[in-house]
Amino acid sequence: GAQPPTLVLYADRDMPGCAVMSKRFVDQLRAKNVPADLVEIKDRSHVSIMLKMMVADSDPTTQEVLKFIAKHAETDLKPVKVEASAGPKP
Repeated sequence: GAQPPTLVLYADRDMPGCAVMSKRFVDQLRAKNVPADLVEIKDRSHVSIMLKMMVADSDPTTQEVLKFIAKHAETDLKPVKVEASAGPKP
């Protein structure tokens, strides 16, 4: 049957090899006709990509996850428009 869509996120300052590994994984999924999205999150490391996601809905990682869910689900979920200077509020 149909395989579920897959979202692969990686940080631009991730551990060596993560970008290549992520791209190869998505290429293999697509070769098997599995819908797959690959997103590089800017200004993040392997750990900060997760930590910053927990802090604010406006975080780029959170927004990519929301976009992915909206793309593949029958819902009216819309990502939040975020200005470049926006950040978590104290």
